[in-house]
Amino acid sequence: MPYWGSASSESRLGLYSDAMAFQHGLIGPYRRVVVALSLVGLIVTACSGAGGSEPSSPTTGVDDERSVTAATAASSATTAPPSTVPVTSTVPPPPAPDLPGLPEFTDAPMRPDPEWITGQLNNGLHYYLRQNDSPVGRTSLRLAIRAGSVDEFGSSTGVAHFVEHMLFNGTERFPKNDLVSALRSFGIGFGADINAYTSFDETVYRLEVPTDPESIKLGIEVLAEWLDRGTFDQDQVEAERGVILDEWRVHTQDADGRLFGKAIDMLFEGTAYAGRRPIGDDTSISNVTRDELFEFYKAYYRPDNAAVIIVGDYVDMPVGTWLDEHFGGITNPAEPLRPGADTTPQTDTTPDVVRHLDPDSETGDIEVMFPFPTTDGKDRANLTAEIFDDLIFDIIADRLDRDSVVGDAAFYDVDYFQNWFVDRVRGYGVSVSAKPADTDSALVAVLDEFERAARFGFDPSEVDVAVQVARAWWDAYLSEAASKRDEDFASDAVANFLIGDPYPTVEIEYQVATAALDQVTAEALNQRFWARWANSAPHIIISGPESAGDVLPTTERALNLVAGLRARDLVAREPLADLPDALMEPPAPVEASTDVDISSYDSRYARRVWTYPNGITLIAAEHYDDAGALHILAGSPGGSSLVADADLPAAHFVADVVTKGGIGEFNRSEVDRILAGADITTGARLEPYYEYLWAEGAMADAEAAFQLLNRYLTEPRFDQVALDRVLQDEESIVADPTIEPGRAAEDALADLRYGDDIRHTKILTPDEFNTVDLDGIERVWRERFRPDDDWVIVVHGDVDMEVIGELGKRYLGSLPSAHPDPASPNVTAEPPEGVAAAIVKAGTGDTASISLTFTSPIDDVTGKLRATADVVSDLVSDRLVSVVREEFGATYSPTVEVTFGVDPTPVITTTIVVTAAPDRVTDVADAVIAQITELATAGPSPEELSRSLAVVGQRYGWKGVDEIVHDILADSIWPTMDLDDYVLTNRPFEAWGIGAEEVQRFVTDHVDLANYVRVDQVPR
Repeated sequence: MPYWGSASSESRLGLYSDAMAFQHGLIGPYRRVVVALSLVGLIVTACSGAGGSEPSSPTTGVDDERSVTAATAASSATTAPPSTVPVTSTVPPPPAPDLPGLPEFTDAPMRPDPEWITGQLNNGLHYYLRQNDSPVGRTSLRLAIRAGSVDEFGSSTGVAHFVEHMLFNGTERFPKNDLVSALRSFGIGFGADINAYTSFDETVYRLEVPTDPESIKLGIEVLAEWLDRGTFDQDQVEAERGVILDEWRVHTQDADGRLFGKAIDMLFEGTAYAGRRPIGDDTSISNVTRDELFEFYKAYYRPDNAAVIIVGDYVDMPVGTWLDEHFGGITNPAEPLRPGADTTPQTDTTPDVVRHLDPDSETGDIEVMFPFPTTDGKDRANLTAEIFDDLIFDIIADRLDRDSVVGDAAFYDVDYFQNWFVDRVRGYGVSVSAKPADTDSALVAVLDEFERAARFGFDPSEVDVAVQVARAWWDAYLSEAASKRDEDFASDAVANFLIGDPYPTVEIEYQVATAALDQVTAEALNQRFWARWANSAPHIIISGPESAGDVLPTTERALNLVAGLRARDLVAREPLADLPDALMEPPAPVEASTDVDISSYDSRYARRVWTYPNGITLIAAEHYDDAGALHILAGSPGGSSLVADADLPAAHFVADVVTKGGIGEFNRSEVDRILAGADITTGARLEPYYEYLWAEGAMADAEAAFQLLNRYLTEPRFDQVALDRVLQDEESIVADPTIEPGRAAEDALADLRYGDDIRHTKILTPDEFNTVDLDGIERVWRERFRPDDDWVIVVHGDVDMEVIGELGKRYLGSLPSAHPDPASPNVTAEPPEGVAAAIVKAGTGDTASISLTFTSPIDDVTGKLRATADVVSDLVSDRLVSVVREEFGATYSPTVEVTFGVDPTPVITTTIVVTAAPDRVTDVADAVIAQITELATAGPSPEELSRSLAVVGQRYGWKGVDEIVHDILADSIWPTMDLDDYVLTNRPFEAWGIGAEEVQRFVTDHVDLANYVRVDQVPR
């Protein structure tokens, strides 16, 4: 389950965050699966003693008509996608096979991973124990409870989620907020390492602890406290209401949240889930009693309804004994376990529609999904059904995407999604975006494509491509088996306990998956699709701006279209045209001029450096905990500082347009098909003083990644359709920036800090926006992403040095000789003196935020300065959580971020964002300023400093590959970055000797309360 906001802190190098990205392959799960309506996170409430949530119902713009006539629908036929294979419109699909509609084969369970030790204590508590060394020095613990919001039995809603909050606010051993302080003293950070979520069906608590006896024993004790010793202190209940209400506002009071509320009401109507969203509603949150919370807790938090999962490298530690010591003595109540709600899934063959008009919507959006119970079979049948369904919806979405890419569609941004609403229902579907006036045509096209698949089936050519994509994903999954993470193993065990999912080895799962793919033919997919089509029905979600009520399809119109599908005049799709097997022929190799090995105190930073005669540098480093994976980051100085003023509006969109447009003679869809067998994501970013390209995926596909980088530099494609689609996505917010509160606040913050410099603005003015054209896109890309620039390319992961060296010779060494840019001019305005503040009225929901940005110049980026920044960001975050959130009860998710950048000289930027109720903005802002003032004047207490040092020290031992890649590149292209100074002494962390004086000095110098910018966002 996803982790949603909590107090967080981080210090990182701001190299290419939020880079434009594109995954090559088809549309579906073997890319990054898109979950419509932001359902990931909205369907659960994931917390760090708080929680994400899903929204309540809005009050605007929903039609409830349910009139259905085939004649009305048939009269609205639109032009079908181009084809030369006409077929009479009256040909129906063949009779539907019986469910599940899968090929004949023997179903059977998958044998569990033998490395697991599982069982039950005498009191019925289930346990799952497994040793694993990825990451080294870490252990994951889970407490899973078979009870979620659907099991609430009173009139109040959101009870299960409120209970989850309360267990972070007091147990018998850890009263009030002492639990978080105790865990932090062991280096266990709030948010990153301490978390929980509540869904419709379950509640799960998570701890990530260092692998030492004291930490693991403390973690087990905390899980036992959560299961049996919650205190539910009345004062703490009252204090927590404000936190949960802010969480409710954050996740329900925007366009996505309001839309989700309507959609979930439609999907769960008539089921036990109706009206039981995990977050509840604001009335219940404000009025639920301590007794109601405690009653739910005592009903479901009991050993015979719970499981404990422990995964980590706890070699030679008696974990089972510790588990029995803390849990064995917990007894179940005398009364039997309260029966949960009846959530038996039912097949739904009645079409349904929800239509939502929202004042903050930006585009017209259409989603067509098919909720469907999970297959009633054993493990092999269930996995096979999921694979077949993935392929089916992947192919349908890819058809629509091909139409969009060539400009033959009224829609854009085609996505295939899976909505795992609840434990035993899956909602597969397709979503598209369109101009509001085109949403009717978009809806017709999406429904037509489903009917076309039912009537004519799938073509072998498109099936072959989809299977290649799936095989590439599974191959990458297998190659990464050796570094499967503790948290992934723990999730497997949680799913086994809650819903009986298997937990086989990766190798067995791979064997079953590839065996299923071996059975895939066009006819086999047709059979499965016909079975689904006959036993489900389209559930349609139509949304758009409030002003578009006259042009968006009504519910009556949508239902009539569904009823009239059999009468549609459709033609079959043509087979896919042949394409080459690769993007390019390998160039002749060019030997490196130098080939040097650089050692490091930290082996993850040890690297091999090749320099080619053309001036390009390739750096490769191996990550011991990243089996099968590949990460590439390329950077070059210059950035938009060297772009002509007239082309700066185009610079805002250049990375997105080019990466979505294809390469050379091939449009994006064709590139995807050529690379169907590769698992690679690519992206680009243009910053004021640097430009970046990046790729990540499987090491087995390294040549495809190098080819992509080479082609983006030497044969970029400038596609008018891609530009049109990117601009369509931005039109609404340019016309009215107040419809998106987050971006409006960011834009105001940038304007205060940088003045009217378009390089930093987040939203263009209409005049600036209207100057963007394809010629400008081409000029910017060819100037800033030149093949003959002084690129530095960093490769990290499970790398084979010899393979990388050979690829570098061909795809980098063969590039033209570098002609470095002139030095970048200083285009950055000085930070404003004093406090620059603005109030931004944006959004219509009942939520607000306060954003503060502090900027300070530095001479260079030293190791100790970075380490001190990490400690300060953790300290400030801890203060905001413990005071502003827990004591003040005013905010759900304060965030603190410290970044080092080049602007064009080195700077430290500290950004603090806190959400709040609109009527508490001033009080919350004052509380934040008070905490910073106290740190600057009095410094941290010895106890809180000790806790932060422990948390940050642990974090240094678990650096992710992304941070390491950033570090290595920054060392190469930032003249003021000294990687050796940072790496040589960063372990042990205590070697930095950071004390209260260093913290005070950093806060005084770099979080200067006399000079900063502030933006308060409140509803318009």
